[in-house]
Amino acid sequence: MADATSGVRASAAVRVAITTQPGSGHLNRLLGLALALREAGHEPTLCGAASLRGQVEAQGFAFAPAGVDWQESALLSSYPDYVTERPDGTVALDPALWAHLARPMADDLDAVIGRLEPRLVVADAFEFGGQLAAERRALPFAVVDSLAAGPVFAQRRRFAAPLDPLRAALDVPPDPDGNAPYRHVRLLPVPARYHDARPLPPTTVAVNLGLPGPPPADAQRAPAGDEPLVLASLGTVLYAQDGVREAILDALRDEPVRLVLALGPHADPARWGRVGPNIQLVRRAPQPWLLPHCAAFVTHGGANSVREALLAGTPLVVVPLGFDQPYHARRCTELGIARTVTPEHRSAEAIRAAVRDVLADRSMAERARVFAREMAALPGLDEAVRLLERLAGV
Repeated sequence: MADATSGVRASAAVRVAITTQPGSGHLNRLLGLALALREAGHEPTLCGAASLRGQVEAQGFAFAPAGVDWQESALLSSYPDYVTERPDGTVALDPALWAHLARPMADDLDAVIGRLEPRLVVADAFEFGGQLAAERRALPFAVVDSLAAGPVFAQRRRFAAPLDPLRAALDVPPDPDGNAPYRHVRLLPVPARYHDARPLPPTTVAVNLGLPGPPPADAQRAPAGDEPLVLASLGTVLYAQDGVREAILDALRDEPVRLVLALGPHADPARWGRVGPNIQLVRRAPQPWLLPHCAAFVTHGGANSVREALLAGTPLVVVPLGFDQPYHARRCTELGIARTVTPEHRSAEAIRAAVRDVLADRSMAERARVFAREMAALPGLDEAVRLLERLAGV
């Protein structure tokens, strides 16, 4: 992984406002970069929903609450009008949600920027409030992209349209073609070959963003034994959909594996009854640090989960539930590092067969290791810091 403590020192400290949506996947893509900025002598402040304060301050960062106080894990109940079901049974998210959240974020960040006087804003790809606040203040901004950079760039007009009224309200020039978010640096946390034939943003720079800080004390906690270790996690938003967790448990309960099954942030493992000694049920697993020890990863295919598997060189079984997950399932399968269980086949039998295939396929394991080496060979956090310093005029 990229080393967040590279020892790069800045000639002058730069205040940086880092904005994010309130989800662990979004935040984890940013924390390694924030650590590297701090190590280089800069002053990052993370900005977002008040619910993030504890997680951010536990890493020793300054925090500024901004925007709606919500948690992405409650997206389905908080914003049901923006969620629909696709014909294939996965869930789609209306890009207008990001515009809806951008207005209060931009308003609050304007005050934060006035107080902090940062020279640079770094924004999560789907956190448009920070990007607009920077544009309004004539500040340069960098965007930490998602693994779906190509498809989103191809649909940039669709993402831009809901932002038009907000741009007018902020007295920011109109952007009907959706090109404004792509004027400055876009940090892509994956090699370019991960993407399909659609072009990437012209300002893209692929970097290894590493992991979100040091491993916790229980990073390698898992059932004892010599059987292959399998981690299963369906993220923090759609994890309770369609009985998939139950199907995973049924699929692997009697298999010769050690299973760590992350049930989701609001689940109670005690209510799931007794399981064998080869199974550990948890709300959350220390996923970034556990994956390097796993022989397979059963996942929903969320962007950050896929990124962490690619860093670890762990082959995947992808059970896409919605959003950009079908894209990641397809790309990982096309790259030969995953098996996909499609929505019409979400059964214990299909998941069991896919896990067996992955565990038996040595060539897949080798392709995953090759991709991990490509991830490690990307320019690291020190190069990302240098890019941001140049953007800030240091």
